[in-house]
Amino acid sequence: MDTGNNLALIVDSDPVHQEILECMLEDEMTVLCVYSASECLEMVKFKSPCVVVLERNLPDMDGYELCKKLKILSQGSSSFAIIILTETSSYEDKMLGYQSGCTDFLAKPFQPEELLHKIHLSIEVHAIQHDLKDQAKESSDTAMSAMKMCSDMGQILQFMEQCIQCNNYQELANLIIKTLSSFGVDSCLAINTLEGHIFYGCEANSPQENVLAMCHDKGSLIEMGPQLIVNSGAISALINNMPIENEVRNGELKDVLHIILKSTSAQIENLKAIEVLAKQQSGELNKAIVRSFDQIKTIKTSLSHQYYDMCRILDSLSSELREACMIMGLTETQEEDMLSMIDNFVGQVKSTHDNTNNIEQQVVNVVSDLTKLLRTNID
Repeated sequence: MDTGNNLALIVDSDPVHQEILECMLEDEMTVLCVYSASECLEMVKFKSPCVVVLERNLPDMDGYELCKKLKILSQGSSSFAIIILTETSSYEDKMLGYQSGCTDFLAKPFQPEELLHKIHLSIEVHAIQHDLKDQAKESSDTAMSAMKMCSDMGQILQFMEQCIQCNNYQELANLIIKTLSSFGVDSCLAINTLEGHIFYGCEANSPQENVLAMCHDKGSLIEMGPQLIVNSGAISALINNMPIENEVRNGELKDVLHIILKSTSAQIENLKAIEVLAKQQSGELNKAIVRSFDQIKTIKTSLSHQYYDMCRILDSLSSELREACMIMGLTETQEEDMLSMIDNFVGQVKSTHDNTNNIEQQVVNVVSDLTKLLRTNID
C-alpha cells in the first residue's frame, strides 16, 4: 500500500470540477481523482491519502454515507481527513455530516487559498487526533507491562479510556484529580491552554498555584521532600504527599504519574486543535454576518433613493395631469374622479414602500439575532 502522506483524493463526478480542483492542489500535493463513491472506496484500499475532498451529491452514493464507510476503513493503518464540498448546507446538514465522520465543509464557490487552508487545518487536526491514538496505545502498552508488577495499572487503563472522551479542560482536570486520589495522592494541576495556564485543585493565588506557575518549565521532575512537581508537555501536576519513606511505592507512583500526564498532555493538544478549528469556523460565520449587514445597508439606501425618485416623478405627474385636466375642459365631476384616481395610486405606491421597509427590518432583526447567538456561543 502507498502510504505517502501528501496525497489528496478528489471524488467528483464532473470532469471539469476534477480538473479545477486538481489545478488548485497540484503545486502542493499529489492529486488522484475518481468519479464515484465506489471508485473512492476501492482506491483507499491501495492508496492512503492524507485528505479526501468529495462532493455532497455523488451518482452512486450519498456523500454522508460515503463518509461513514471511509471512517470505517480509516480505523486501520490508514487515516485521513474528509472535506465535503457543498452548494449550500443547513445547520442540520452539517451536524449530520460531522456525525458521519466529515472533518470540515467548504461552500462553493471558493478560492484556491481557502481550499488549501481548509485542507492544511483539517490535516493538522486529524494528525493530532491520530497521534493521540498512537500515544494512547503506547501508554496502554506501557501500562500492560507494569500491571505484572502492580495491580494499580488497571486504573490507569480505565483513565486512558475516559481521558480521550473528555470534551473540555474542566472534565479532564476532574478526571485526573479523581484518578490520582484513588492512588492516595493529593494533587493540583496547571493546564496550558490557548489563553494561558488554568489552575485546578487549588485556590487562586495560593502557594500551590504560585509553585506551579514558577516551575512549569523547570524540568520534568522537581522533588521537594514529600512534594513533587511533574511537568509533561501541556500539563503540570503538584503532588503534596509523595510516600518518600517507601522507596518502592514512591517509584511506582512516579511511573503512574508519568503515564497519566503523558496521556493527558496529548488530549490537551487535541482539545486545543479542536478549539482553534471552532474559532476559525466561528470567525468565518461572523464575517458572513458582517457582510450581510453591509449588504442590507446598501439595499436600504438604494431603496430609499428609489422611493424618493418615484415620489418626485409621481408629484410631477400629478401636477401635469391636474394641468391637463384643466386644459381638456373636463367637468368638475370628471376632474375630481381623475384626481382621486391619481391620489389613490400615489397612496398605493407609498403603502408598498412601507411594506418594503417592514421586510427590511425583519431581515435586519434576523441577522441581529444570529450575531447575538454567535457571540454567546463564542463567549
